[in-house]
Amino acid sequence: DSQILDFMRFVGDNKTYATNTRPLQLLNSRLVEYEL
Repeated sequence: DSQILDFMRFVGDNKTYATNTRPLQLLNSRLVEYEL
């Protein structure tokens, strides 16, 4: 559960930080890595 909370916090921080497509693509690749 703590891993999920940390990941959600990570996603939230990136959402506020990402203002263009490049960080979003970075976040998507992170999501894929996390799923695998």
